[in-house]
Amino acid sequence: MVFFLVFYAILTYALVFTAQHSVTLAAQDGARKVLQWQPGATSLTVRANAGRDTALDRSSWITTMSSAAVAVAVCGASGTLSSTAGGACSGQPLSADQIEKMSSAQIASLTTAQVSVLNAAQVGALRPEDVAALSTAQIAALGGAGISGLSSEQLGALTTTQITSLNSKQLVALTSDQIAALGPDKIAALTPTQISSLNAASIVGVTSAQIAALSTAQAEALTNLQVGALQSEQIAHLTTDDIATFSTKDIAAITSSAIGGLSTAAIAALSTAQVAALSTSALSAMTPAQIAALSTSQSEALTTAQVAALTANQLSAMEPEEIATFTTREIGSIGADAMSGLSTAMISALSTAQIAALSTAGISGLSTRQIAALSTSQVEAFTSTQIAALTSVQLGALGADDIATFSTKELAAINAGAIVGLSNETIASLGTAQTAALTSEQVAALTPAQVKAMTSAQISALGTDKIGSMTTAQIAAVSPAGIPGLTADQIAALDSDQVKALTAMQIATLTARQVANFDVDDLDTFTPAEVASISASAITGLSTATLASLSVSQIASLGTAAESGLTTAQIDALGTDQIASLTTSQVAALGSRQLSMFGTDDIAALTLDQVTALSPASIPGLTTAQIGALNSLQIDALTITQIAVMSSSQMAVLGVSGLTLSDIAAINSTSIAGLPTATIAALTPTQISALSASAMSGLTTD
Repeated sequence: MVFFLVFYAILTYALVFTAQHSVTLAAQDGARKVLQWQPGATSLTVRANAGRDTALDRSSWITTMSSAAVAVAVCGASGTLSSTAGGACSGQPLSADQIEKMSSAQIASLTTAQVSVLNAAQVGALRPEDVAALSTAQIAALGGAGISGLSSEQLGALTTTQITSLNSKQLVALTSDQIAALGPDKIAALTPTQISSLNAASIVGVTSAQIAALSTAQAEALTNLQVGALQSEQIAHLTTDDIATFSTKDIAAITSSAIGGLSTAAIAALSTAQVAALSTSALSAMTPAQIAALSTSQSEALTTAQVAALTANQLSAMEPEEIATFTTREIGSIGADAMSGLSTAMISALSTAQIAALSTAGISGLSTRQIAALSTSQVEAFTSTQIAALTSVQLGALGADDIATFSTKELAAINAGAIVGLSNETIASLGTAQTAALTSEQVAALTPAQVKAMTSAQISALGTDKIGSMTTAQIAAVSPAGIPGLTADQIAALDSDQVKALTAMQIATLTARQVANFDVDDLDTFTPAEVASISASAITGLSTATLASLSVSQIASLGTAAESGLTTAQIDALGTDQIASLTTSQVAALGSRQLSMFGTDDIAALTLDQVTALSPASIPGLTTAQIGALNSLQIDALTITQIAVMSSSQMAVLGVSGLTLSDIAAINSTSIAGLPTATIAALTPTQISALSASAMSGLTTD
């Protein structure tokens, strides 16, 4: 039983194995039969039927042994060509392995319809020589999927004739690697239409050698998308004639990374329309050497947006005459960073209209060297807005002549924080109208050195509000030559802190008119040294009320010249304690008219030293009432020189009782006549003997 089962299994397997081989043989022989050439228009059908019959013949024993006929189908590109017993095509394409086993003759016999359905894997299985053997019709029949399957070796095997048969859809399907596999001769064989059909994304695969092989017509056929895909090294291999064929759209498509590939010769050959078409990103990526290659007419063609995109290095590569071609709008588009690229020669070449068109950002970007290169007429073209953008450092680079061109409105536009940049010489050169135009903020921002440089006329031109805005340090910095410029209103506008800031040297230059505007509180802030600095001509400006308010220490500190300049009204306003505080030097400086204004209380309050210090020239000014107010000690303090100049009326009141023999000896002939007879009769023999001969000659007979 076991033996039978084993024998049956072997027999059954052998039959199945034989049947499989018979089916394979039937398929192979049938396929060979189909490939045999048949004449006539219906040869394909005849060949399909012959192949079907051959396959049935080789498998007939299977039909004999089985209860069903063998199903056979001959398949073509369009489906079933011939069949029997319900045979049907699977729809499965030939595998790469199957294609690989096909001979060159078999491949060459493929119809265009068959070729058109080949996929990438199938095409990839073709040998390079098979590809080279394809007809132009077969090449043209390859679908996009088939084209994408071509390897570098296969593409390299294509002939120039085959290359020219490629259609636009096939060319679009080529990858960058596939394009790179085509030799320069193959690329050169492409028609302009074919060139324009290449996928822009695949253009990166074009080698430098291939680019160099392009004809001018091919270069002209490149689309703006293709040009936009070109890399720097590819652009570098285009000739100037090639570039010249580019439309403005093509030029605009050149990227910033590719623009560097253009030679200076190619740049110089660009038309003005092409230059104007360059994108701002591409333009800003150009090297200084490329920028330098631009002609004046090309530079003039640059748009406002392009000029705005130029960097400092690029601008520095241009010539002054090129910058001069920029419109006012273009000049106004130059930013702060780029402005530094303009040489002093370029700055000097700018027209006044261009200067006025500079943006505030551009103005702020000017260096001191550039500012210094501006002519007076260029500076005069500055607008108020531009001037407001100047920094202190920039202002410092302007000369006095430049600032002199500023209108009052422009001067007032200077930023308060920048005003410190003006040199002392420039400040001193400002006109009175310009000075008057300074704002309170600007005046408050001036340095003490700048304030010191101001003239009296400039000081006088400042409004009271501006004087009031000055710091104590600024007030103290006003030069002695500038102090006389202060007007009465300006003096009145000074607060106590500002008055206190005045130095002795400044006070010494004050005029009577100015001093007259100081009130009591102002004078209270003066130190004795400052009071002492008031001049004789200025002291007369003090009101009697103000003078009366001075402290005894301030009175004592008055200089002798100032004290001698006091008017009789001012002397009359002095209090007894003030008079008592006068120094002997001050007393000695009093004139006769000034002394005559002292009250009897004032006279009585004089110290013995003060009495002794009275000058002989002032003694005649003493009234008889004042003489009568002298006490015995004061009389005793009188010097012989003082007594010698007394009048007869003064002597009549003074008498001789308190006089020493030396004093009596000093009595002159005029004054002795004023002594009453009773006083003469009361003289002692010693006193009589002390009288001078001159005095004796003055005695009357009475």
